Amino acid sequence: NTKEYKAEQKAILELRPGITDFASIEFADLGSILSGGDPDKLYFKKAAQAAFFNYNKLMNYISNNPSLRYLEHIEYYKQMHNEGAKLVDGKIKEKDDVYNGKVTSGYADLIKKIIEKNNITSLLEYGCGKAYYYNNEFTHNEKLIKSLKDYWGTEIYLFDPCVIKYNKFPNNSVDLTLCIDVLEHIPEEDIDWVLEKFLSITKKFSFISVACYPAIATLPNGENAHITIHTPEWWLNKLSKFYKINPLLKIICLCTLGSNEDKKPYHELAINDNLQNYS
Repeated sequence: NTKEYKAEQKAILELRPGITDFASIEFADLGSILSGGDPDKLYFKKAAQAAFFNYNKLMNYISNNPSLRYLEHIEYYKQMHNEGAKLVDGKIKEKDDVYNGKVTSGYADLIKKIIEKNNITSLLEYGCGKAYYYNNEFTHNEKLIKSLKDYWGTEIYLFDPCVIKYNKFPNNSVDLTLCIDVLEHIPEEDIDWVLEKFLSITKKFSFISVACYPAIATLPNGENAHITIHTPEWWLNKLSKFYKINPLLKIICLCTLGSNEDKKPYHELAINDNLQNYS
C-alpha cells in the first residue's frame, strides 16, 4: 500500500523496475516473509521498516546532504524554541526555558579548568540552544558568575541550527569544542557527519556529554526528544574513529545514565586525557 509511504520512501518509485537496491536481494523471498497474516501489515512490520533502516545505514549523509529525518527534527526544535515544549508528564515547559543552555552552565567550573590547563584561546559550542548563560549572570556552586563569556575569558563561537541568531557555522578552527546534551537528539544516521563537523575543526580538546536515557520532553509529533539512545560502548566506538584521524586530540565524553537533575550518574569516556586531571 504505497499510500502509507513517507516522502523518502516514495522516491524509490521513480526508479525503473529491477534490482534497484539491497532490499531487492535481502527480501527476494517476499512471499514466504508475508505468509500467515495480512500481507500489508506484515510487509510494513517485517520488510519495509527493515529495508528502510538499512537504506539509511547505506546512505552517505553529510553536512550539506543530511537525512530527511534530520531536517524534520530541526523544524521540531525550531517550533519548541518558539512555542515551548510538552513534557512526558503532560506539563508544558515555557519557551524561554527550552534549551536555554542551563546544562552547559552546570559545567562552568570543569570547562574553566579545561581551558586553563590546555591553554585554550578559542571555543565553539555545537548545539548551544538559546545560549542564555553566555551573556547573563547566574549562580553556580554558591558563587555568582557574571556570564560564561566573562568567566571563561576566551574567544567564543556559538552554533545551533535551530536558533536563527546562532545558525551560522564558523569557517575557522578552534582549540576547544563543546557538545553538551545534543547528540542524543540527532537521528542515528546523521551522527557520523555531525561528529565530523565539529571534531574536524577542533585543534586540542573536545568536551562532550550525551544522555543514554529517555528525555523528560517530547517532540511536537509525540516522539521522545532523545531519539538516539545507546550504551557508552557504542559512543566510544563512534569517537574512536576520530582519534585515529587525529591521534593528538583530547576527548572527554560523559555518558549520563539517569535524569536526576541534582547528580546524574555518568560513565566517562576518555581519549588522551581523563576527568581526574580536572578534579
